[in-house]
Amino acid sequence: MATAEQLDAVVVGHQDYRDSDRIVRLLTPGRGRVDVLARGARKSRRRFSAALDIGNSLRVMVKRGRGTLDFLEDVDLLDDRLHIRKDLDRIALASFACELCASAARVDRPEPRLFGLLQMALTVLDATEGVPQTGWRAGLSVKASTFAGLRPHLTECAICGEPATAPMGWRPLGGGAVHRRCDPGAPMVDLEWLHAVRQSLRTPLRHLVDVSLPTGPHSTLSHAIEDQLGRPFTSRILLDQLSNLDVAR
Repeated sequence: MATAEQLDAVVVGHQDYRDSDRIVRLLTPGRGRVDVLARGARKSRRRFSAALDIGNSLRVMVKRGRGTLDFLEDVDLLDDRLHIRKDLDRIALASFACELCASAARVDRPEPRLFGLLQMALTVLDATEGVPQTGWRAGLSVKASTFAGLRPHLTECAICGEPATAPMGWRPLGGGAVHRRCDPGAPMVDLEWLHAVRQSLRTPLRHLVDVSLPTGPHSTLSHAIEDQLGRPFTSRILLDQLSNLDVAR
């Protein structure tokens, strides 16, 4: 008989399964991305209550299954981050953080840095009164990409390796910054934006809340992870829509 294993985790996704069950996706420091079956989660709110909402921090007991799906045996809710859920922009950013870090993480492999990044992102979102600026989202995206081994070139050309000098282009699926002489068709990007993104990589998330980046292709910083996933993040689409609404106002 399989023994139960205790894991610290963040809920990063879920989907309904059969009539009464739910498959819950967790991000953990020791096992990376883990899918667990919560039996009866849809039928009885008493067993798991609202503990399985996306973004919650948990301590769980799971039993290994025969395939890739483990069984959720018990849940302790450590942090429900209720403040995030009072604002649509913070909800969208929290969903993006969960989807980003979960997609960057490996299955059943240690991912302490991505887990720590997600925990910090959610903690900052829950603590702030306003909505983090573009530097925060850029820092989150480039940190996750770096931890996943997909760090973009920001200070040198991804093609020739020489230092970045104007004019520069941007290829999010081609390594990042490129000299226009190396790739004349690459969309142009300012050196100021590249330097700002580089700084966001080096700066803790809690210090990026009020930092705005120069005009640039902010949303493309997650494209390398999305390409690995095989589709755009659902949460990024919502974020881009909210950003367009802010501009329209």
